[in-house]
Amino acid sequence: GEIGNSAAVLGLLRALRDPEWMVRWAAARALGVIGDPTAVPGLLKSFQDKDSGVRMQAAAALATIGEAAIPGLLQSVNSTDSDVRWVAVIAMNELSDSAMPRLLDALRGADGETRRAIASTLIKIRHQEAVAIARPLADALLSEKRAVR
Repeated sequence: GEIGNSAAVLGLLRALRDPEWMVRWAAARALGVIGDPTAVPGLLKSFQDKDSGVRMQAAAALATIGEAAIPGLLQSVNSTDSDVRWVAVIAMNELSDSAMPRLLDALRGADGETRRAIASTLIKIRHQEAVAIARPLADALLSEKRAVR
């Protein structure tokens, strides 16, 4: 199907598993253009792609899809894989503030890179609850781990 057509979603989801990274990247981009919520599970699986460009394009696509992507993104924020957590937080930069409580929880237990991404997301959301990040950020500054500070 043509880009922008929901009938193309199934083929594009198959393309997310193609051996060529450029095909996977293009499929993730096209799924973002289409914006069909049925693509969310496949795009979330792309967070584990070996190519960082594919992971970032999947994040951008999920951000474009919006509200339907939030539950899966929130699960990804709690992943044991730091790359998956980081990409999920990036995707949430553009989403509504309904994800705020989970982001605040994730901030408290995240590694340094993920904390920076979450803090950036919270600031961009500009939600009144963002004031609550002051304590976890202060705790991070007192961390013994230099990368966290």
